[in-house]
Amino acid sequence: RNDENRRVVFILGSTGVGKTKVAEDIAVKILMETTNSETKKVKKKKSDDDDDDIDDQMVTIVNMDALQVHEELPIATARVLVEEKEKKKKTRGEVVHELFGVVGIEEEEETRTKKKTKTKKKDVRWFRASFLEIVEKIWTKRHGKRSVVVCVGGTPYYAKAAMLKTFLPEREASMPDTSDDDDDDDVDILSLEERRAMHERLRELDPKAAARLHPKDARRVRRYLQIAEEANGEESLLPSTIFQRKKDKANDDERKQQNEQQLMFPPTVTRVIHVVAENEALEKTLETRLERMRHDGVEKEIKTFIETYPTAAKSNTGVAQAIGVREFLDETDDDTETRFEKMCARTKRLARRQRRQFANMVESSEFRSAPT
Repeated sequence: RNDENRRVVFILGSTGVGKTKVAEDIAVKILMETTNSETKKVKKKKSDDDDDDIDDQMVTIVNMDALQVHEELPIATARVLVEEKEKKKKTRGEVVHELFGVVGIEEEEETRTKKKTKTKKKDVRWFRASFLEIVEKIWTKRHGKRSVVVCVGGTPYYAKAAMLKTFLPEREASMPDTSDDDDDDDVDILSLEERRAMHERLRELDPKAAARLHPKDARRVRRYLQIAEEANGEESLLPSTIFQRKKDKANDDERKQQNEQQLMFPPTVTRVIHVVAENEALEKTLETRLERMRHDGVEKEIKTFIETYPTAAKSNTGVAQAIGVREFLDETDDDTETRFEKMCARTKRLARRQRRQFANMVESSEFRSAPT
C-alpha cells in the first residue's frame, strides 16, 4: 500500500490533561488543509465530475477511553458529546467521531447474565477489532487521497491494544496488571500494620514473590496474595513461578522480534503525541473540571444511574467504574460535599497513575520507531 497519504495520530495522556482539545484542534486543522488542497486540484481539473473529491472530506477521531465507549454517564466520563448528523447530508468536510457512547448498559447486563451464550463481550478485544475495522473502512473509502485518523484516550490498556501488533496476551495464567486497575483504590486507606500483615502472609505462601515487593506497595501485594492463595500450594501457579515464566517468554520473544515491526502501523504512518502537564497545574484543572461537572448535573446523572441500574452500579465493572459512582453508592453518612471531595481525590490519583503509565509507554522499546 502507498502510505504517503495515510496517517494514524495517537494522542496520549492522563485524564484532564487536555487530549480531547488537542485532538479536535488537530482534526480541524488537517481538515482545512486537506479540503483546501483538494479543492485546488478540482479547480485545476475544471470538471464537475470531480465534485465528490471535496464532498467526502473528513477526519475521524477515534476514542481509546474504556469508559467513554459507554452510552451512560456522559458527564461523569467526560465523554465528547457528538450530535448525530444526517447521513445523506453533503458537506465539504466534517470531523467524524467513532467509538464514543456506543455500548449500552442493557447490552452490558445481557453479556454479564448470559455467560453460557455466545454474547460477545465488549472488552478490549472487541475495541481492538472495532478500531481496526474503522481504520480499514476509512482507508478503503479514501483510497488514493489524504486520510488521517486521530486516536485519543486516557486508558493505557486500550491505547496499547490499538498501537501494538502483539499486545493482547494469550488466555493463560499470568500476573495481574494492577497499573490501570482503579478497582483497588481502597488499599490507599490501609494502615501500615495492615499492609505489613498482607506482606507477611504473602511471604509465608510465596517467599520469592514477597521479596520482589515492598510492604507499602499494597496494591500489588494484595493481588499477588490473591493469586498465591488461589494456587493452594501448587508451585506452578504461584506468583513467582508465573512471573519467571513470563520473564523467560518475554526474553524469547524479544530475541525473536528484535528486527520485527511491533507497531500496528508502519512508522511512516504512525504519529504519537504525548500530552503532559505539571502536577500542580493538572490538579487545578481537575478541580475546575469537577466543578463544571457539578454545574452540568453530574450528581443527578450518577444518582439516576444507580437507581435505574442498581446491579450494574454495584458490579464496579464497565461504566460503573466511572468517577463518582462508588462515592455516591457508598451508604455512609457522608454529605454531598464530602463525596465530591472523595471524587476529586480519586481523580487525582488516577491522573498520577496514568501519567506514569504513558511516560513508560512512549519511552519503551516498542515505540522507539514511532515519531513522538
